[in-house]
Amino acid sequence: MRKLFTASVISLLFFIVASARSNSPGEMLERGNRAAARGEYREALSEYQNALAISGDLLAVFRYNIGVCYFHLARPQDAVEEYHAAIRLRGGHYQKASYALGVALMETSDWRAARAAFEDALRLSNERDAEAAFDLGVVLARDGEYSEAAARFRLSIARRTRSLSAAHNNLGVMLALCGRTNEAAQEFEIARRQAHGTSAEAEHNLRLCRSSPISFTTGLRTNWRIANTVDAEN
Repeated sequence: MRKLFTASVISLLFFIVASARSNSPGEMLERGNRAAARGEYREALSEYQNALAISGDLLAVFRYNIGVCYFHLARPQDAVEEYHAAIRLRGGHYQKASYALGVALMETSDWRAARAAFEDALRLSNERDAEAAFDLGVVLARDGEYSEAAARFRLSIARRTRSLSAAHNNLGVMLALCGRTNEAAQEFEIARRQAHGTSAEAEHNLRLCRSSPISFTTGLRTNWRIANTVDAEN
């Protein structure tokens, strides 16, 4: 589950290189990946850090994976530094690291930088990264850019985000905040169906949307509930 305004757990990049020596970068990477898959992030971190003397494209992978370990060890600022390093090593063209950077920046409440990172991730994926679109929508919603956020949630739905019911719910919130309550109610209904009745946010928003009268005051934004969870059924 994701908390409000955080993002999904980042998957490690499994880049396994055949090697003849037990302490070669490829073997250390493989051992680190296995440890990370078991949730043993300190052990994985040690393996990745032991290989930082290498050069070439594989170094960017190690820096990315170190960032993932730091993120899971509740050290988001350290993760940010590693993701930046990985992106620099690839000349700014590391889509997975750009998305991970956005996630870590959200944890540090650096919303402006998180927005830029998600925009980069979405651009580098040719707008195919559903999760980057979803999380960019969350950031835009927080900044009050409801129409732009709605467009990103629509894109995340079209690209089949893992958070489909959450995306429909959040799209509904954006539509409601733009005064389009009938369309909003339709999105909340979809969200409720997709979550099989388990989305408290969609249920709450649907009741609010159907209440009469609805007054769109500045305080109303706090009444709507944005969902930011990975749907269990996906």
